Amino acid sequence: MINITHLSSFKYIAIKVSIILISILSLVSCKLADKELSRDINQEKIMIERNITTVTKDMKTHDLVVPDNIKFTSHSDINLTINIKDQGGAPAYITLYSKYENKDSTLKADSDSKILAGSLIKDVTDYSLSVPQHINTLLLEVWFYDGRKVIKKEVDIYKNIIVKL
Repeated sequence: MINITHLSSFKYIAIKVSIILISILSLVSCKLADKELSRDINQEKIMIERNITTVTKDMKTHDLVVPDNIKFTSHSDINLTINIKDQGGAPAYITLYSKYENKDSTLKADSDSKILAGSLIKDVTDYSLSVPQHINTLLLEVWFYDGRKVIKKEVDIYKNIIVKL
């Protein structure tokens, strides 16, 4: 915190002006996802193209209406069941990635996006995990300890996922 008593009046004014300029720049630089934003400061209204919303001084939080389809969470909880019995069974090691490339039917994981890694001791194993809602698919890799070929599979995200390999 700045002790104002030790500053000259010039420095004090310079700091106030800097704070005001930063505040103005912050307000000016805000954008609203591909929609035009126009402000009518005199009438204190915000109009958004295609979806007009009016905000007044008298509006209270309990006056706001949120559509039923709005989700207030940033993640989805999923249950993942992996069955490798038909591949010769366990033991194996799995990895699950949220980012990957699919070029010419070849799946390549982004190692920085690993969201699950673990051992498969049983032929059928269950996992519970959370994934960000913006992710629709995951890359599952199964590595066998005995040298069998690595299995890579794209998995669509649902509440309950069963992957039989």
